[in-house]
Amino acid sequence: MFEECASKTQSLYDHQRAVAFLDGKHARIEKTAHSGSLCRNYKQLYSIILPAMCDVDYRIIAYHIGASGRAGDAGVFRSTSIEVGIAMLNK
Repeated sequence: MFEECASKTQSLYDHQRAVAFLDGKHARIEKTAHSGSLCRNYKQLYSIILPAMCDVDYRIIAYHIGASGRAGDAGVFRSTSIEVGIAMLNK
């Protein structure tokens, strides 16, 4: 499966050995009671972060819902099962 994705990605986008694409979105929420600044992001809005990983055919293969908007994208990624799965593939 991964060899097929890597081959397709290279032929379509000229990215060698890429099997998936990762991005995230801050989804704005209303401040919850007693949350303080937990979900307040750098734009001073309350949000949660929704990272997702897609394959070359735009199919979502992994996602995480509910990280606080205060966290950075890299920190959220490191604390999700998405990162754990990638680490297991690299061993």
